[in-house]
Order: sequence, then C-alpha cells, then structure tokens
Amino acid sequence: MIQVQTVEDIYPALDELVAELKAAGHPRLATILHHRMHQVAWTARSELFEQLQDVLAEALKSDEAKFRSC
Repeated sequence: MIQVQTVEDIYPALDELVAELKAAGHPRLATILHHRMHQVAWTARSELFEQLQDVLAEALKSDEAKFRSC
C-alpha cells in the first residue's frame, strides 16, 4: 500500500486502488476512477479531489444498500 503524504502521492495511490478494485471484481468503479484521474481535464486539484470523493462516497452508499437488502 502506498502512503499518501503529498498531493503528488495521490495518483500512484489511486492507480494502485484501481488495480485492486479490478482484481476484486469491481471493474466499473475502477474504470470511473481511472477516467476521472487520467482522462478528464480539471482546472484545479480541488475539483479532481471533490470528484473522486463523490465517486467513492457513492460507491460506499451503494455497497451499504446492498448489505441492508440481504
């Protein structure tokens, strides 16, 4: 696991997360994160971070809903 200490550490850490998500059977979430990080042009780092936070928060809500319905 990569330890994030600076803004520059975000990209390798999230690339590692994308690989782990793919390996764990979550290709849709991995693809969304990869797209947001590498294919969308952001005007500010904070904008990217907000988008990543939103994607991950939505994924957590989705997983919580699946567990409640079981």
